Formats: sequence, C-alpha cells, structure tokens
Amino acid sequence: MKNKILVQCICGILLLIPALLFAGKEADDLVSSIQKKYNAINDITITFTQVSHEGNESDGPGMTGTITLQGKDKYRIEMEGQTIVSDGKTVWTFTKSTNQVLVDNYQDDSTVVTPEKILTTFTTQYDAQIVGKETLGAYQTTNLNMTPKVKDSPVKQMKVWVDDTQSLMRKVQVEFTAGNVVTYTINSVKLNGGVSEKLFTFTPPKDAEVVDMR
Repeated sequence: MKNKILVQCICGILLLIPALLFAGKEADDLVSSIQKKYNAINDITITFTQVSHEGNESDGPGMTGTITLQGKDKYRIEMEGQTIVSDGKTVWTFTKSTNQVLVDNYQDDSTVVTPEKILTTFTTQYDAQIVGKETLGAYQTTNLNMTPKVKDSPVKQMKVWVDDTQSLMRKVQVEFTAGNVVTYTINSVKLNGGVSEKLFTFTPPKDAEVVDMR
C-alpha cells in the first residue's frame, strides 16, 4: 500500500516534460501537444524537488529525487531513503531505513496509478482550463488548472505552470481529495538519453531483508 501511495504522489511530476506551446492555443490543444510530445519520447529522466503541505503545515524544504521512465511500464524512482524499480514484470521497493526490499508483480490495474498513466491518460481523464499568466522565478508561464473527470479520483485538482519561452513545465501542484497538497518543482529534464535496460532491474543489498509478495 505504501508503495502505491508513493508512486501515486510522484505521478504528478511526470507532467514536467517538454511541451509544444503555441500562442493562441486553447487548453485542450496545449494538453494534446504535451501528449503528442510524450508519445514520441523513448525515455525521460527528471530531477525534482517535492514539498508536501497539509493545511498551513509543510514538511520543510522538502526532498529531492530522480525518476526515469521508459515505455509504459519501466521506471526507476529514487528519493531520499527509498528506491522503486519496475522492469514491466516485477516491482522492487527498497526502503533504506528498514533495509527491506519488497518484491511484487507489476500490475496493469486501472485502479492503481503508475508513473506512465498520468502521461498516457491525463488528456482523456482530466479537463484543462487556462487560468492566466504568472511569473515564476525567471520564467513567464501559462497556468493550467486540471480537474479529473472521474468521481473516485484520488486527485482533486492539479495546477500546472508551463514555461512560455522554453516550452517546459516548470511546476506542478497536486491537491488530493484527502486534503494534502504536494508541489513538484522541476530541476532538470533529459529526453531520449538512451538509458540502459539495467536501470530497470534491482539487486537487493546482501544484508537486506527481502519480502517476496508474488
């Protein structure tokens, strides 16, 4: 369960990929261009900073992480203290603090949100609305509000900042129905880097406890 929650939270940052942005485009056209761009990408590596909020409380400066995605079912998520890897058949979750590795089958389950699904389905499962312009650091951005079409979505809404000049998503804020808000800020993005297949397998440390849930 913790694995699914963490993956679900990280999904929002996968909107932080290059998008084609044209003056005068409506929200749906902008979202469709992001989808089209993703479909042409073989692999993506993103570094990010995640900050969580609940009410007026935050988890401080947040945590940094890296996510690499290839195809529709291979991913590697590395955050402070935890690594999650999928080769499309098996998912490994290593938690450093407990020195434990959970091993499970990869599940193509519509009720489970995995990294690729936010990219492959958000154009059909979310309604997008352009809500204005905003200066975000050194960038002038177009802001999108995205609300899920399905009633039982764990996401209440998302806000996305699109860099007008470099055509990059610079920030995503995800508000969950449970009341917490997670903000992802992109630090770097690399497309089609030719990542090795070895990145999507995981060998547990020799002294780690391995719990096979298959």
